[in-house]
Amino acid sequence: MRLEQRFYNLLALAMQGLLYHCTFCTLYDVAFPQQLPKHLFLPTIYIPLFLFSMIRNTCHHFLPFLLMHIIVSGISMLFAPGTITRAMVGCCMALMALQSFHIRLKPVYDRQEPCPPLASVGLFFIIYLFDQFNHRPFATKISYYEIFLYLILFAAYKSLTNTNKFIQSNQDMDNLPYGQLKTLNKIILFIFILFLLIGMASMQYLPIAPVLSGIGNLLLMILKGILRFLFSLFDSAKSPVGESMGEDISPPPFVDTVEISPLLQLLEQLLKTAFYLLAVFILVKILLKVFYAIYQRFYEQHKLDTDESEFLLDEPHVIEKIKRKYKKDDEPITNNTNRKIRRMYRKYIRRQFGNAGTVPPWMSPSELEDAITLQNNTGGTPDATDNANTQQRLLLYEKARYSQLECEKQEVDQFKQLL
Repeated sequence: MRLEQRFYNLLALAMQGLLYHCTFCTLYDVAFPQQLPKHLFLPTIYIPLFLFSMIRNTCHHFLPFLLMHIIVSGISMLFAPGTITRAMVGCCMALMALQSFHIRLKPVYDRQEPCPPLASVGLFFIIYLFDQFNHRPFATKISYYEIFLYLILFAAYKSLTNTNKFIQSNQDMDNLPYGQLKTLNKIILFIFILFLLIGMASMQYLPIAPVLSGIGNLLLMILKGILRFLFSLFDSAKSPVGESMGEDISPPPFVDTVEISPLLQLLEQLLKTAFYLLAVFILVKILLKVFYAIYQRFYEQHKLDTDESEFLLDEPHVIEKIKRKYKKDDEPITNNTNRKIRRMYRKYIRRQFGNAGTVPPWMSPSELEDAITLQNNTGGTPDATDNANTQQRLLLYEKARYSQLECEKQEVDQFKQLL
């Protein structure tokens, strides 16, 4: 993997870690108010995240891949203090492991970490409003800074990757200033990040908290009004039957219990046991199918969107040549008069053009006769006898070549005299 691609993966992993970290810190601050540690769980989030990325790129077998995820998640839980903290860390590790499986099982996996979308900023904003409304200043400050940090990382990732894609797609273009483009892109990116940092430093002194608090109270009042209206509908729908009929509901009379036989009790236990076994069998079967589907998907050959050659037959198709056995009735008739005339005319044409000449294949019989006449009578005109012989020769040949009638032997003799 190239150094440039590793840097892009580092930016994408940093953005993923910010999403996990902001959510985890908010949940921990709700469970243990004002007890966030000094390291803010940064090693707990980022170390397993980077280890999962390394496992995705190095483990090519399913069982080691699964085992390494379990080991990393278990070690992260062991270092967490307290039962509730371990449970929260376990949930976070489970989400990170599921995401790692999802990335690895993609149809086209090119060892490139996916960049979270820009819409993820909405999650930071929701967490910020939640912490602000519940008067948690420390968690609010964490989410506030992580919003701007996420925007900086996202801008750097998109700017650098899009510039790199543009340069790679235009490598064949002559006189393209690659170095100037990269330098200009870095300058613009630096100015944008500088404005973000100035905004991050200045916005915390603006009176934003009262405005957000007022918006939160308004939304809470609307939600409470909707819930009260729904509860009033449910309360009005509940009307006891005894009160509506004006009757007192008295307890049911005493009913003597009937003794159940041991055989029925045994049958009931057998039915319950069979039902539980069937439910466990169905659950195990579903889990095995899901596990096997993931196993097959892991070893699935990842193919790029390129042309591909496929052989439709496993073995080359051999066509056997069958020699046809002619019978006496199927033998071609070579001694008929039409064939004789055509053969004699072919020899006549070749003789007239000479052995070194080439007979033009596109000429008709009349055009061939005109060419022969022009060649034999250079500087003069043919007499009437030659013209008559030529016309008669053409009539006999066209009859033998194009007609369905059979020429007679006298016509064969006449054709010989005309050549």
